[in-house]
Order: sequence, then structure tokens, then C-alpha cells
Amino acid sequence: MVERLRRAAGNGRAKPTARTITALHLTFQEVFGEGDDYRAVVRAVFGVNGKSDLTDQQAKAFLNWLKPNGELNQQAYVDALMLLGTVKTEAAPAGRLLDPGRVADLRATIDGSDGDVTAGFVADRIAMTGLVGQPEAGMYLMRQWPHLPEGKVLEFPTKLKVKTALALFDYVMDTAEKQAA
Repeated sequence: MVERLRRAAGNGRAKPTARTITALHLTFQEVFGEGDDYRAVVRAVFGVNGKSDLTDQQAKAFLNWLKPNGELNQQAYVDALMLLGTVKTEAAPAGRLLDPGRVADLRATIDGSDGDVTAGFVADRIAMTGLVGQPEAGMYLMRQWPHLPEGKVLEFPTKLKVKTALALFDYVMDTAEKQAA
């Protein structure tokens, strides 16, 4: 994926227009949230520190990858979040994507719940592991669970049995660990 982005960007040196930078800013905000997480991805892909250091072709390569038709590409969204996780892993001193103790503690907050929990509660716990920057991204990853009953729509207020909530949490954590390996 990184090489594909680099090839798409070519060797151009022209600076992006203000309109391109604004579009990229809004896209990065949609994908990575309000923080500076996008900087780690930009640095990993093109070796620069931020949007203003990108060339026009590099900025457009990001836009064409994340929003090829003006709409957020869901697979690119997940890939971008996983790339961010990988970048954070490589920067972490322990070299692990997720802190196993933190994951176990957050899993225990689901397991210890009395009665049903909401899907939003689980998505929030996924975000708290550091895997993704925001609960919306956790929810998107939960929706990829292969055992989700056909026709079942996961939304933040969706009630889940604790056993199902744990299965969803475990699925996302296992998927993240496999992709990081």
C-alpha cells in the first residue's frame, strides 16, 4: 500500500494548492480525528512532517486513495488506521501494537458488565486500547466480524449480550495482532 501511494505520487515538485490542502485536511480529520496522528502516516509514506510539506502529487495520491470518488473508501479507511497502528508499533519502545495488560483490563470492563452492553461501549473500549484513534473506527472494525448475523446492523446504541460483545472485542484485537505480525 505504501509503495502504491509512492508510485502514484511520482516525482513531482509542485506545491499543492490551498484547495488541495484543505481537502486533504478534511479527509485526514475524517479518517484520523482531530489529533496529529495523520503526521505519523504522512511521515511513514513520504518522509515529510505534515500536509504543507507534501508535493501536489503526494497530496493527491492520499486523496485518490482515501476518497477516490469523493466518498470515503471504507477499505482504505481501515488500511489507513492499520498503517497508523503499524507506525505507532514501530515507534513504540516495546515494539508491540497493543499493551496486553491494557487490552486485558479493557476486556474485563466488558466482561464485568451487568446485563447487556451497547456496541458503542465496545467500540469505545477498542479505541481506548490505542488501536484506533476514535470509537467510530472501532465500530467500523467491529462491523467486519464474520459472525455478525445477516441483517444485523451495529450502531452505537445497539444492545449486545456480554458474550457477543466479548467476541467482537476479541475479533478486533486478534485481527489487529495478525495484521501487525
